[in-house]
Amino acid sequence: SESAQHGAEMVARCLRSVEASRDKAAAIAAQTPTSPEIECLEKERQALENRLREQTGEKGTVEREIDDLERKVEELERQMEAVKTSGAEHFPHMKYSLELFVHVSGIKWDFDACTAERLVGTIVLPNSGVAKKFD
Repeated sequence: SESAQHGAEMVARCLRSVEASRDKAAAIAAQTPTSPEIECLEKERQALENRLREQTGEKGTVEREIDDLERKVEELERQMEAVKTSGAEHFPHMKYSLELFVHVSGIKWDFDACTAERLVGTIVLPNSGVAKKFD
């Protein structure tokens, strides 16, 4: 009969459609995801991981440099304090030595006229009391 034949054709078409869909699904499942978008995102992820590793390494280096600088600052502060303490202890002796030198040498400095390249003053000769300028 015609309707039985028509039904058999429909079943055959459905069967072919199911088999084609199954074949397509199997082919898709066998493929690895290699779309350009996925590849681009994967490369970006790898680049970010590399950058993070580099920055983590740089961070450690910078932290070590900061620690070294802090230690140097502390050492310089200790040295400055030692110089201040030492200077305060030796100041009276230095003052006495300079006053003695001025008295013995007879030199009177003209500090207003002195520069880094030029010394100006007067020497008073002890025996005669004569003052001689020097420049």
